Amino acid sequence: MYDNRDTPGRLLVTITVTKPGGDVVRKVTGARADGDEPRYTASIPMDGLEPGKYVLIMDARAAENAPPVIAPPVPFTVK
Repeated sequence: MYDNRDTPGRLLVTITVTKPGGDVVRKVTGARADGDEPRYTASIPMDGLEPGKYVLIMDARAAENAPPVIAPPVPFTVK
């Protein structure tokens, strides 16, 4: 995720993996990438995820308590 505001600042980034019905399976926070102020990354552990369908949801908000910006959900399958 990139902070493309005119003046980048600190973001609170959350990545959630759910089952299609909405049950949360994983939730991780993003961190600012080393040496690249506007870019945030996150690692999502896949171990223990049973085969099946899932949805990845990513949201970010400015640390200054701004409303969240939610990216479109990304469906994926574990085989």
